[in-house]
Amino acid sequence: MEDPSDDALIAQCRAGDARAWETLVDRYTALVYSIPRRYRLPTSDCDDVHQAVFAALVTGLGSLQRTTALPKWLMTSAHRECWRVSRARSRSVNLDSDFVSVSEPHEDTITDVEEVDLVRKGLIELGGRCQQLLLLIFGGVAESDYQTISKQLGIPMGSIGPTRIRCMAKLSEILKRMGLSR
Repeated sequence: MEDPSDDALIAQCRAGDARAWETLVDRYTALVYSIPRRYRLPTSDCDDVHQAVFAALVTGLGSLQRTTALPKWLMTSAHRECWRVSRARSRSVNLDSDFVSVSEPHEDTITDVEEVDLVRKGLIELGGRCQQLLLLIFGGVAESDYQTISKQLGIPMGSIGPTRIRCMAKLSEILKRMGLSR
């Protein structure tokens, strides 16, 4: 259940590991798709942008200097690809009124991505049963009920709430140490 860091994934991708590529694409698909959706591009164009951005990553991964720059690189590439797709289709792009600049990713988006990354790293550091419990409660696609969690982790249902509180406190301390102050 351990989630590899971006550094580890990028190293594995550079070595040609197909599973690492799948994990990396899965991790950043929502981020990449969010950009063409802000441009209100049709789904087919969103798919084209997604494919082009990750194809560019395949060729450009070797030149990526700082792996921490990956989310911003993906967002910038997605913006550029949106412009290219829009020009190719001769469409006018309808920007949201709160879109500050199309030349760079919106600062709130960058902050959100960085915070999600810190939480993911904090969960990795937390590890063990706490990591498993918090991922089951908060990280799944569908919420897990306490009965399912009890069976999966082998802990009494009455202990899940207090354990969750202790685990959240531990995670909060880890995140504060990492610089996340929320």
